[in-house]
Amino acid sequence: MKTKADRLLVVLVIFLFISLVWFHEKTFVPAEKVSLFYNGNVVKDLPLSKDQVSSINLGNNTVKIEIKGGKARILESHCKRQVCKHAGWIKRVNESIICVPNKFVMEVNSSKRNDGAYKIKFGFNSRE
Repeated sequence: MKTKADRLLVVLVIFLFISLVWFHEKTFVPAEKVSLFYNGNVVKDLPLSKDQVSSINLGNNTVKIEIKGGKARILESHCKRQVCKHAGWIKRVNESIICVPNKFVMEVNSSKRNDGAYKIKFGFNSRE
């Protein structure tokens, strides 16, 4: 037996779901590039629209990046645990992969502004 309150609850849940989907679509910012940081500084920006494999020299180590189908990943790294390599693919704005031993960050960015996004600055040098 359904009451008036049950029907109202179902309508409210459906309305909230549709509102969240609409809000997500309106605030979605398409990813355009991958920014590569070493020791807190931008080393290179690579477009996500072009499939490529690129190597980045990080002092004593080298990190190999693969971009394919609008996604990016770390293909090869010479750190001990390989956590960054096993992080997998990233493709959405503000997603990142961090390799702490190499002081390396790979982050997906866009030239368009995303007001709903938040940024976290990672400092590698404790004396800053």
